Amino acid sequence: MSYPYVQSPEKLNELLKKIPTIGKPANFTRDTLRSLGYKSSNDDRMIGALKFVKLVEDKKGGAPTELWQKMREDAPAAIAQGMKQGYADLFSMYPNADQLDREALSNFFAANTTVGSDAVAKMVTTFQAFAKGANFTNEPVIEEVEHEAEVRATKVGSSAKVPLEASSARQPSIVMNIQLQVPADATGEVYDQFFKSMKNRNGPAPSMRAASNNSSGTDLKNWRKKNVPVAEAMSGMISPE
Repeated sequence: MSYPYVQSPEKLNELLKKIPTIGKPANFTRDTLRSLGYKSSNDDRMIGALKFVKLVEDKKGGAPTELWQKMREDAPAAIAQGMKQGYADLFSMYPNADQLDREALSNFFAANTTVGSDAVAKMVTTFQAFAKGANFTNEPVIEEVEHEAEVRATKVGSSAKVPLEASSARQPSIVMNIQLQVPADATGEVYDQFFKSMKNRNGPAPSMRAASNNSSGTDLKNWRKKNVPVAEAMSGMISPE
């Protein structure tokens, strides 16, 4: 892979600033450069640099492209778009290539070219000259990433909604376990009175076993009362055996 490099990054920055003000020439050639004040033979390398970032057609006597026209509307965005196309392999490896330091860029260009260290250094400064005039904030790639994030958020929201709806459809259930304690020496009259109270409230009466299994002789509380509160509250909760 061959990457462009210029002798003077400062002149490249200056030329990029001029492009929005000079209109769109039929062709961009050495004569065009001379008319803009760049008369050194070393300045001719800037033509190749502009072709690399798709501002000029990549052929002899190439004409300015549509991206050149975009420079008149939003130069920083146009430069960023051209850099993403020209340096596609670099941005593929480093999506934030425009923010890389000199060492990281040098390592990349050295590994992907066969030129010497001086040329690699100029490739780095040329790339940085382009990046200095570029604005990657509104690049389409960023918009796609934001759109993809919105889609993911929507999917997550949709998947999270299902259990919420399902859980809202469930009815709450309460399980209560009530134990009736009566004196160990209670007579049959005590149980008869309890069963009678339960029957009067249209609920099934508990069995003798349910009433006596946990008898421990503790405080009677409700069993002496004619209207048994526990039986009234939980009518039908204890099934007969």
